[in-house]
Amino acid sequence: MDTYSHYDFVGIGIGIPGLVDTPKGIVLGLANIPSFQHVELKKISDRALFQARVCK
Repeated sequence: MDTYSHYDFVGIGIGIPGLVDTPKGIVLGLANIPSFQHVELKKISDRALFQARVCK
């Protein structure tokens, strides 16, 4: 298995095919996944990756 140091990654991109409140990092809804509404993706990614993220 390959291993990576924290220097190997500059960023991670997440594409969302739906409406997003960009400043808050909240997915408002996805047409193809009706139960995926008002998901606080920024908070989830912050907990998972331990760093602040910028949503664009």
